[in-house]
Amino acid sequence: MKTIKTIKTLQQIQEEIKNYPTPVAPCDTHFNFLLSERDRLTKESAVGKGRRIIMEEEIAIGSVDYEDEQ
Repeated sequence: MKTIKTIKTLQQIQEEIKNYPTPVAPCDTHFNFLLSERDRLTKESAVGKGRRIIMEEEIAIGSVDYEDEQ
């Protein structure tokens, strides 16, 4: 189920990735975890019967309205 919490968590992760100190080493486990969580939550927040994947840009700029599914 899609929830507001999922979307908010995804936004927080995207913000953390955006502000992550550079350069990022390929072995940085925290950064790699953030990337995998972002991917997982993006897939989880797919919308509608067509399961359209919400692009991170839409979430980042807040151009999509979300409602909890029941």
